[in-house]
Amino acid sequence: MAEGTPRLGVRVPEALLRAVKSQAVERGISLQDLIVGFLREWVEPDRLERMERALQKEKETVQAKAARARAGRQETR
Repeated sequence: MAEGTPRLGVRVPEALLRAVKSQAVERGISLQDLIVGFLREWVEPDRLERMERALQKEKETVQAKAARARAGRQETR
């Protein structure tokens, strides 16, 4: 384990642990990475908002490029 990464032992209900493990499998990541990600999102809520804004901006850029491409094809007809 990396230096500066202490261990954390936590007791959780079995059903919750199964659900979290299932999420990790569905996402194709380790249980540790999933839990660390959850913790980061919880203590850094603005991080998720920034990611969502960046994804929305990218989506808008792609949509604008597609609209320009469609308009260009229509002009050549």
